[in-house]
Amino acid sequence: MKKNGRSLLIVFLLALLILGSMTVCALAEEKGTNGGDGLAATQSGTQLENDQSAVTTPSAETPTVVPSPSADADANKAPAEESAGDGSAAASDAAGLSSESSANIVYSTHVQNDGWQASVSNGALSGTTGRSYRLEGIRIAVDGADMGVKYRTHVQDFGWQPYVENNETSGTVGQSKRLEAIQIELTGNAANQYDVYYRVHAQDYGWLDWAKDGQMAGTEGLGKRLEAIQIQLVSKGGAAPGSMTRPYVNQNNAFSVKYQTHVQDVGWQGFVGDGNISGTQGQSKRLEAIRISLSSDIDGGIRYKTHIQNIGWESDWTYDGNLSGTQGQSKRLEAIQIELTGNAANQYDVYYRVHAQNFGWMGWAKNGASAGTEAYAYRLEAIQIQLVAKGGAAPGSTDNAFRKDISRPAKNAYRSIVAEHANRSYWNKYMRSYMSYMCYYSLFDMDSDGIPELIMSFGTCEADNKYYIYTYSNGEVRYLSSFSERTMAFYGGSNSSNGVLYAVMGHMDHEYVFQLSLTNGVFNKETIVNNRYTQNYYSTPYPVTTKSGKDLSLFN
Repeated sequence: MKKNGRSLLIVFLLALLILGSMTVCALAEEKGTNGGDGLAATQSGTQLENDQSAVTTPSAETPTVVPSPSADADANKAPAEESAGDGSAAASDAAGLSSESSANIVYSTHVQNDGWQASVSNGALSGTTGRSYRLEGIRIAVDGADMGVKYRTHVQDFGWQPYVENNETSGTVGQSKRLEAIQIELTGNAANQYDVYYRVHAQDYGWLDWAKDGQMAGTEGLGKRLEAIQIQLVSKGGAAPGSMTRPYVNQNNAFSVKYQTHVQDVGWQGFVGDGNISGTQGQSKRLEAIRISLSSDIDGGIRYKTHIQNIGWESDWTYDGNLSGTQGQSKRLEAIQIELTGNAANQYDVYYRVHAQNFGWMGWAKNGASAGTEAYAYRLEAIQIQLVAKGGAAPGSTDNAFRKDISRPAKNAYRSIVAEHANRSYWNKYMRSYMSYMCYYSLFDMDSDGIPELIMSFGTCEADNKYYIYTYSNGEVRYLSSFSERTMAFYGGSNSSNGVLYAVMGHMDHEYVFQLSLTNGVFNKETIVNNRYTQNYYSTPYPVTTKSGKDLSLFN
């Protein structure tokens, strides 16, 4: 009886064991079918035992190895359907460090009138362009295990703010303050694996160049808003996304070339640069001095010299921001030469043009050529200077950049002749006193060679009035001809300074018109009208000025 009782107990225990095993298998099958433990949904209850035998359970003795991102990571990773589902791969994916993906940098900006924009990543534009909206705040994050980022911004009225980290807000919200500059640095494991590059779209400058790993990007001290930003991760030591020449602009490098002028009755104006106007227009004020310098970002220098009233061209060059011209002497600048030095001369051409008295804006001169006038006694009134990449197109027309009055020696010589005749006198026996001769003169370039001829009348009265014609060649005055005529008026054929010259005279109801010309050094006077005066004397729209010999202003 005891023996039968023991047998029944053994059978009962075996039945419980079998029932328990079936229950465990059923639960495992249900759990696997629902995906709860990461096993493939295709597994069946009959396969479970074999599949479970292949699972490696993490333990202190068997550490999980997380592969670092590399070019051959894809070759080492297992297909998703073959994943053991032990949790180690899932942990790596959550940290953004699995072999299946690289780290991402994600950012969002708070924009004037728009508020927070949706987050973008990996070099995409955040902000706006072409709308003149300021950035007011920014948040940045990196999605990787032990990967972080810190950043700070330069804010209107506040200056540089303390660093914040990992999706915290830098800048302001609700205060209408513009961001003006930014610095970004990676932290943790990210700093070892990546360089962070970033560039900004700044008011009046557009896209500046790329900054890297904590460098400043934007502007400072210029009151310019940031309008957009791009941020990008590059594998450590990899190539930059673009130029890094000029990511940041401040008062020292706001312009590639900057300059200021000393203006009559005004003094020193503030610095301007890159083609902006220094000086005045329409106010007849002379430039008296100038300073020019290059941005500190440019490898090289600049030198310049000016042509000064009563002094002429300076004998020596002035360099890199020093004064050329005069101060406190009321002397006008009349012309300028500018050229680059050092490596800057290999990278850029320097163009410049001036606004000159009576000429207005002249053409662009380049790399040391003269701009302005010489021997006209005309003042410079304004200037523009601009750097252009070596061999690039000029900013505008290069015609008529410089004018030199080659007639100056002739005018100086003619002045002496007229002054000598105008100061002569004769004894008038009827008046029983000394009387001054009648002396008048005109200047006109009859052969259009750039040097005017002198036409001078001289006599005691209309009856003995005589005209004398002079030219200037080979450094001296040459007498051409003379003829007796009463006082005449002169007119140009096409303009009032050179070409065909007409002389008109009226006497006792008669009109005479003569054409005066100079061809190959030979003077000719031809009568083209000899009629009784009817209503109007002959004229053209181009009267030629005639002055008394006591007024020598035409020689100035």
